[in-house]
Amino acid sequence: MKKFFERVEAAFKKLFGSTTWEKTASATITYVAPLLETIVQLTAGSAAETVTAGVVATVQSDLATLSAVVDGATATPPANELAAATEALTSIQTNFGSLLAAAEVKNSGKVTEITAVANTIIGEVEAILGNIPKS
Repeated sequence: MKKFFERVEAAFKKLFGSTTWEKTASATITYVAPLLETIVQLTAGSAAETVTAGVVATVQSDLATLSAVVDGATATPPANELAAATEALTSIQTNFGSLLAAAEVKNSGKVTEITAVANTIIGEVEAILGNIPKS
């Protein structure tokens, strides 16, 4: 299954003849951000909602950092911007990797939905990480 990141990249290439990782990452971040709200909604009412909301808040902060870095990037971003983007994306991966255990969601239907959303986000993060230029 193609990642949203790959679809955005293909669309940009078709429209503009080329794309940069910054534009593609920015569009992907716009797509991923609302998925965080879905996770909170799926855990609403459970005792673990506070824990889940904390993880989501950390991820949202990392996405904001990543977005700021991407917005400020140039065709050849300095190594410190690339490092900041990589650090934010790695933090997102780490936090989402532990989300289900931290949330202690008991409803198997909710676990399935949350897992699907979390895996989508992690997949997109991995796609962005794989396209960050080497400094």
